[in-house]
Amino acid sequence: MTDETHARKYWQYEYDVADRSMIPLLEGWGVNLRGAAVLDVGCGEGGGLCAMHDRGAQCRGLDIDAPRIAAAQALQGARGIPFAVANLYEETVTFLDRSYDLLVLHDVFEHLDRKEEMLAKLARCMKPDGGLLITFPPYYSAYGAHQQHLRATVARLPFFHLVPFALPGLLPRLRGEHPHVVEEVQKLGRLRMGMRKFEGIAAAAGYRVAGKQAYLISPNHIRFGLTPVPAGPVASIPALGELLCTGVVYLLRRAWRGTPVEPRVGIVLVNWNGREVTLACLRSLRAVSYGNAFTVVVDNASADGSVEAIRAAHPDVTVLPQRTNLLFAGGSNEGMRHALAQGADLLLLLNNDTEVAPDFLGYLVERLQHEPGAGAVAPKILYHARPDTLWFAGGEISFWSGTMRHTGIRERDDGRHDRPHDIDYATGCAVLVTRGAVERVGMLDTGYRMYTEDADWSLRIRRAGFRVLYEPRSRVWHKVSVSTGGNLSAYKLKHKFFGNLRFFARHARWYHWLVFPWANVLVNGAAALRYLLSTRGR
Repeated sequence: MTDETHARKYWQYEYDVADRSMIPLLEGWGVNLRGAAVLDVGCGEGGGLCAMHDRGAQCRGLDIDAPRIAAAQALQGARGIPFAVANLYEETVTFLDRSYDLLVLHDVFEHLDRKEEMLAKLARCMKPDGGLLITFPPYYSAYGAHQQHLRATVARLPFFHLVPFALPGLLPRLRGEHPHVVEEVQKLGRLRMGMRKFEGIAAAAGYRVAGKQAYLISPNHIRFGLTPVPAGPVASIPALGELLCTGVVYLLRRAWRGTPVEPRVGIVLVNWNGREVTLACLRSLRAVSYGNAFTVVVDNASADGSVEAIRAAHPDVTVLPQRTNLLFAGGSNEGMRHALAQGADLLLLLNNDTEVAPDFLGYLVERLQHEPGAGAVAPKILYHARPDTLWFAGGEISFWSGTMRHTGIRERDDGRHDRPHDIDYATGCAVLVTRGAVERVGMLDTGYRMYTEDADWSLRIRRAGFRVLYEPRSRVWHKVSVSTGGNLSAYKLKHKFFGNLRFFARHARWYHWLVFPWANVLVNGAAALRYLLSTRGR
């Protein structure tokens, strides 16, 4: 096979991987390539960039290998993509003097020394909302050292690189191997880039995982006639996932716009004739230790002097008076729009009938910073009247019974719910959400009027690929249902019933419909009966 034929074949392989796998993944993660500025670092023959160009991206490509860049320039046809030979370790690198919507490192990152330094250099040429696409085979997988490029049959066996002394001892003794290939395989054995290690490096460099897809059969294996097979839950199993996943794709974004240490948090409260509880909530927020936050109160046409009282007591708080009652979802959306316009990186929805611990916000931000793929996090919430009794320690949804419930509700806070974990939904009473999640899925659905809009929002966030988390170190105390007449009112039961019905009608699968409508009526009917019995004789 001539060099030209090999280059053309490899160009086509690069094009197919990008066109069939990488671009659909990016689109699923909310990346729009049309008009996007894209830089491929380690672009090879340029096939992947050509596929992105054909989707409307404005592309540039770098590679340290001059012959491959020459091939890329020859094979791109009339596309006009600028290519350049460059070394990422040099102080001044061609094309890094501008900002990009997307940077691509396809099977490049695992080869780099000083990885955090390289990530910092790349961050300087990313737009504030830009992304970094990185792919690599986890080191402990079958071909994690790229030993398929070796010539000796024994060296090309799966997991050869994991055999004790294989790389430092046996490999140099094999005859006929290209010294550069041997050097790279040994280097990969020294760097040992696995998924868990990568995520730690990315977090330390100020990035968050906005998308992740691991494969049992990598998209790279299409050149062998194989179809990519996603790993699913296997990827999250410690050690086993590193062994079985032959490839992984990450989309990274900067953890926060500006400094990665303290992102700007916009706190949104909605008030409707709740002057005294809102003032008490704002007093507790004043004592919060987290520094980079601001507060917005959306007033839903209150008639109790709330607007004037809040402005007088808290002149640093922005009050947005409304002409009509937008209810919780509409008021929250109005506040979030204002907070986003003010540059908020994170949005905290907080009920006005709550009071908070001084350190509650710092713990929520910390959880989002250190959990890959996190889109939202909720605190531990306790009853204000019974400070040692839980109101919320996670949210659970059952599509079979058509119900949702708070984990731990009415239980004593005795430590059983002190483990952070993923949850089905976060309550709108107190939830911190990333800007990226909001921009991806939108805001609260005002069609719910009251209740269940938070579960709907959480499910949409999860189905977009983000995680919804519970952080028990963060504590909030809730004066339950002050604005709707108490814990079990007819008003609350009615709106919860119709909210639940709307939620499950929208999100349940067809087979759930065989059960949940009847189970939902029974469960809510029982709740209504309890309410009626509790009010008899009053």
